[in-house]
Amino acid sequence: MNCRVLVCVLSIISVCESYTYNGISMRKCKNYKLEECEPMTSNNVHLIVSGETKVLKKNHFGNETELMDITVTPGSLRELKPKCFSNLPSLKRIYLGGNFLKIIPFGVFNFLPVYYVYLAGNQIHTIETEAFAGMEALKEIYLDKNSLVYFDPGWFALEGKTSNLETLNIHHNKIISINKKAFYNFPKIKTVDFSFNEIEYISGDIFRYNADITLFDVSFNKLTTLSSNLLENVKKVDKFVIAFNFIDNLDKEVIEETKIKSASIHPNQWICSCLKDVETSLYNNRVQSFSSGDTFKSRENLLKYQLPVNTQYLASNLSICYETWKNCEDSQSSSENSEAQKAFQEVLTKTYDKVNVKCAEGSGCLDGMVCRSDYCWALIKVAYYFENDPMYFVWGF
Repeated sequence: MNCRVLVCVLSIISVCESYTYNGISMRKCKNYKLEECEPMTSNNVHLIVSGETKVLKKNHFGNETELMDITVTPGSLRELKPKCFSNLPSLKRIYLGGNFLKIIPFGVFNFLPVYYVYLAGNQIHTIETEAFAGMEALKEIYLDKNSLVYFDPGWFALEGKTSNLETLNIHHNKIISINKKAFYNFPKIKTVDFSFNEIEYISGDIFRYNADITLFDVSFNKLTTLSSNLLENVKKVDKFVIAFNFIDNLDKEVIEETKIKSASIHPNQWICSCLKDVETSLYNNRVQSFSSGDTFKSRENLLKYQLPVNTQYLASNLSICYETWKNCEDSQSSSENSEAQKAFQEVLTKTYDKVNVKCAEGSGCLDGMVCRSDYCWALIKVAYYFENDPMYFVWGF
């Protein structure tokens, strides 16, 4: 196996369990059986930097030609100086989760040979233009649980160039829109996760290159509608997640003109007559539909949400749609259901707030977690490195 993959082992920590965090335990493995891995210490190949480090300075790591991994987590890191990762020709992964970074300047990551960058669980509000440009090997980036208010594709590609990025995780931020040509420069993009933001608008012209998407997730936002052209330049979507928004109808062209394999559409502010048309279209196109409970039980949600969710509460407290005697087209153009619409929206909002749990610095999280940018972030407890496959690794929460 020579795959560039992050595999996470997640365990939800009981609220009542006494928990003491003792840093990251490192393991070296000769095969893929985790139980046979042996303890190891930080070294010149897999380096764990002191959590007390506040600044990574220029040429911070010298000329370590064999260094593959740099990990600073959780810690006090507040600033990255340009060229702090320079002269490291073997560097593959940078993990800076759970710190206090606010700005990602140009000159820190540019032209590095890295394929994996983890910046989740910080306080990042600014990423300078072309901050990740020139990183031809970059496949995965994790910017979730930060304070970004917009997404700029110019972060990743020099003017007139494209990025080889495949995984873009930017959930749990404060982004309000996904604008035109957002993913034009990402011909190999597979995973697009903008869930848990404040998105009210998504352009109908965000993809090109006949994109082949594994996951498109915009759940837990403030969407009321989606353009019929949203997936026009998409070849296939394995998982299409629009649940936990305020959408009242979905144009059948979104479903019929794209090969969506599975979809999560509940809850939303569906008008019943419109929902009937949507579900008929899903059925006719053999699209598998997931409930809200199924969505939360998925591996993707367990890894990014990191808190237990009462799915029975979701199932018992939400109606599927609000009724109207008119057909879908007339219902959308009418104001007669404004009171019913308002009442349904209020119920949805209250339920979403109970699920989309936020925290305050120093409180609101389970043991073994820290609060960063209003969300709980789980501390990494163990790291597995594989001698037989240096491109494969496992983090354990």
